[in-house]
Amino acid sequence: MAGGRREEGEAVTDGLAPSPVREEIMGVLRRYIPSALDEPGVAIAKRKLCRRRCDPGRRREAVRVVAALRAALPGLHVSGWDERGERGIGFEAPLTYRDDLLDEDVELVDALGGEMDSLKGYASLLGPWCCLFCERDVHVRAHDTWAGRAVGAGPHAAELAAACGALGSLGYERVPFGEAMATVPDADLAFKAVGEASAYGCLFSELFDPAAVSQIYSELGNPDGSAIGFGRPERMLLMPEWRTPPLVGEAPLPWPAQAPADEVPPEGPDGPSRPGRYNPLTLSAGAWRRLAADLAGEGSPAPLAPDYAAARAAEALSRALPGARVSLGGSGPGAGLRARLGSSDADWRCSERTDLLAWVSPSAPWCFLFCEREVTMSRTGTRLTDAVGAGPHAAAFAAACEALGSLGYERVPFGSAVAYVPGRAPTVEGAAGATVFNLLFDAGLDPAAVPWLETAQGTPDGADIPRGRSSHVALLEQCWVPLGLF
Repeated sequence: MAGGRREEGEAVTDGLAPSPVREEIMGVLRRYIPSALDEPGVAIAKRKLCRRRCDPGRRREAVRVVAALRAALPGLHVSGWDERGERGIGFEAPLTYRDDLLDEDVELVDALGGEMDSLKGYASLLGPWCCLFCERDVHVRAHDTWAGRAVGAGPHAAELAAACGALGSLGYERVPFGEAMATVPDADLAFKAVGEASAYGCLFSELFDPAAVSQIYSELGNPDGSAIGFGRPERMLLMPEWRTPPLVGEAPLPWPAQAPADEVPPEGPDGPSRPGRYNPLTLSAGAWRRLAADLAGEGSPAPLAPDYAAARAAEALSRALPGARVSLGGSGPGAGLRARLGSSDADWRCSERTDLLAWVSPSAPWCFLFCEREVTMSRTGTRLTDAVGAGPHAAAFAAACEALGSLGYERVPFGSAVAYVPGRAPTVEGAAGATVFNLLFDAGLDPAAVPWLETAQGTPDGADIPRGRSSHVALLEQCWVPLGLF
């Protein structure tokens, strides 16, 4: 912008850090990627132009990329794919491989101690850029749990460098992981909500997001059977250092965006559910009204002293769970408790433990409980932490609920506890707002952000990918507070 006049396509970025994505890439994105602020005809023209750019030479370029990688990594099995509609050529090479077992097969992962590292990446068809990183997949056989996360190269630095050199010889420049993960606020992609698209999704693939919260799949499911999906941490979408100026428009679109009017769950006789369908993952309409009154300080009896409330709840849980060791914790305003439900070192690949986490509010008759499982892999020390369904500990979970119920507490379901309360400032760093859980039980935690996979190898390129709740949670029906209560 010169002389006070804003050029076409230039964005105002007041309050934002400098664009984490280089201008050369942004120029390509402005040309080929539709913006949510584009007129319909402009968006259609951009999509057609993108297809004409990517599709004609897709198969030929895929053969060229895979051949170069196979030549540079002779000891690895390199596979590639060129999905029609994607804007990049994908490739993968398991870094721990055995010829007698299929790559990515359960037998292979188990034979390697429950963990497998792979080299993954994409070469863009929109420009001379590529993105490569290592990913660790973890399989816990006892619960058929799969988890995956992008990690630093660590002992595989030589293979990563060889792959970068091979693609460099074809004219590709590697985009650093942090730059590729930066959010492009108004990019309009088919499989991403507006505000969640990244430079990686625009240049390479929108179907797979390496910066998503650890992708954990388990037969135990989620607490209360809730559909807490994985996705980008909210903090990445909110923090300036992870924001790229919009492709078009005056300023980034606000996030989280408001749902369309026909998507806002109405308040029915059984709570915030679709008409004619009861949603068991949330409080009833009457319970929501009582909870709102308690948060406003209008409906609660005289509050208990926090220490007394904690001691009383701990005694009740100790009686209900005679084999568990109950400890106290939490940062307030509620009293937090943890009870060890089980632990096991029977599998040589890993050790695991399952804890019951519970909170009671000293100022209102509400409690909150869920199970947390922690698995530590024996070979590398990789630690997997996940909020799970009660599973084999269902009886103990029911006994704990009954024990706290006998003290007059009503349990807040998981979906309602992690719902944002309108108008309340966030108490957790990087959060989009304060939840029912933050206001009643613990101001410093977010149960929806528990799923996590920690490794000694860190993150690709040392990028500071923050932990946080999935942006997907804010869009789920079960996590809405009924309108008009606050």
